[in-house]
Amino acid sequence: MKNLIALVAMLLCSVFAWIQTTGDCGSNVTWTLNDEGTLTISGEGPMTDYDSSKAPWYSSKENITAVVIEEGVTSVGACALYQCTKITSITIPSTVKTIGEWAFFYCKGLKELHIPSVELWCKMTFDDNVFNNAAANND
Repeated sequence: MKNLIALVAMLLCSVFAWIQTTGDCGSNVTWTLNDEGTLTISGEGPMTDYDSSKAPWYSSKENITAVVIEEGVTSVGACALYQCTKITSITIPSTVKTIGEWAFFYCKGLKELHIPSVELWCKMTFDDNVFNNAAANND
């Protein structure tokens, strides 16, 4: 019985160790997902554009509750937060100039979008369907 418990514990540890919590999401851009559910995007330059469920943090999407994009990042990649339904807050810095298509698709929990100024928001380029179905199912 002790051997079975030890085996199960070892398997669970290896499964949790396999879940990626950091990596690259652009040539000079990285991501980190902490234990509190905050996905932080940092570095210099544009994020990678993704197809629907291909962002490297997609397998952890149910754990992401907030997104902080740091100064230096210049774009939010296409489908970056695709179907991340638990996100309630996104912070976008003044260096972001473009938000890719479907970037916030079905982020139905989104309640707060933090940007430095309305002027910045008006100067951003938005690709098609950026906010499609975002917060659409909130009651």
